[in-house]
Amino acid sequence: MKTAVEFAMVCIVCLVSAAARADDSPDDKSRLQGVWALSSGETNGRPLGEVLRKKGLSDLRIKFSGDLMTMTGFGTPGYTYHFTLQPMEQPKGMRLVTVETHGKAPKGSVLHCIYEMKGEELRLCLPSDSTVERPKKFEAPSGSRLSLLVLSRPANNDNPRSEPADAR
Repeated sequence: MKTAVEFAMVCIVCLVSAAARADDSPDDKSRLQGVWALSSGETNGRPLGEVLRKKGLSDLRIKFSGDLMTMTGFGTPGYTYHFTLQPMEQPKGMRLVTVETHGKAPKGSVLHCIYEMKGEELRLCLPSDSTVERPKKFEAPSGSRLSLLVLSRPANNDNPRSEPADAR
């Protein structure tokens, strides 16, 4: 009987610990806050910078503010998503829920992405739409309908990493 109770207690402690770790990693979330600029990237096996220039677009930036991620530089108002980190997945996951994409995707659409932060570099691998499965690796080969973004902090970053007062 004593062994069964001890075993149950260990299971409860493990479950509580796993649930606590499953939440957003506050460290990663706070490190994401602020503006990131595209350094390099790839979409469907082609250099992303080249694809954007051919469309007359440039200066792709992503701003994390609180629980929102806004992408700008598409020649239209920014695309906004609610993001949730999934740091226990391998590679680390990010769930994006569409808030506003100006007709590109229906509100509430879900994208399952992966992310990695190393120093002042952020890598995101995103599907083109909600019908594409979560990426398994940081690559975007031809026909994959994935985009790999390598981002860094811009030299003129006006937004500190910490959460703005209005986003708290």
